[in-house]
Amino acid sequence: MMSNDSFYPYCVAILDYFNGNVSASLTAVDELGQRREVHVGKFFREAEDFPEIEKKALELCFGKVLDIGAGAGRHSLALQQRGLTVCAIDIVPDCVTVMKMRGVREVYCADIMEFNGGPFDTLLGVMNGLTMVKSLGRLPAFLHHLRRLTGPNGQYLVDSTNLRRSAGPELNALLDAKLRDGQYFSELTAQMEYKNKRGTLFRELYVDQETLIDRALTAGWDCDIVQQENGRYLARLTPLQY
Repeated sequence: MMSNDSFYPYCVAILDYFNGNVSASLTAVDELGQRREVHVGKFFREAEDFPEIEKKALELCFGKVLDIGAGAGRHSLALQQRGLTVCAIDIVPDCVTVMKMRGVREVYCADIMEFNGGPFDTLLGVMNGLTMVKSLGRLPAFLHHLRRLTGPNGQYLVDSTNLRRSAGPELNALLDAKLRDGQYFSELTAQMEYKNKRGTLFRELYVDQETLIDRALTAGWDCDIVQQENGRYLARLTPLQY
């Protein structure tokens, strides 16, 4: 979904942390130029330290699981420990290497839109799992494709953030400006930076609950919001039965 140039700082930071630099910190630069430090250790956390929404998502997983955008593999490893069969995919080759070295048993370097495995009982996309879609216009094709990877009694668990309920004044002003320009308000651009090296700009999509429910229905999914916290929410999509 995003170019490896965009992910270069993330790759280096993940490898540094895995190789022992436990103080590694990644910088996220948003569309307003605001900088936010992200300790790389969050991508390696143990299950007991996951945010509550991620704990709930893993609790709901069953059967054969596809972990989409699996990163350093923390969710895949937690599910394996529960005895589930997990297939992890990520577009970043270094993440795939790290996952294999950490013990994730089935890992592929793949863009989800080009991945044709399955069927799976659970598709998992957490840590704002819709950002990779990049734009609202791409969401229907994304959801249609995931529908083809899911068994008839399967599910897609994904979290996103309603920025209207979590943004500060400056970001809300930007969202208002996007609406006035006829754009969907939660399509943003960002960059990542590590050790003074900045990746190229990439697009991120955040989807409010009502919009996700509507787009899911047109793509053949029923969508329930199962947990919410400060604008972030977990959705469970299940194939519509015709």
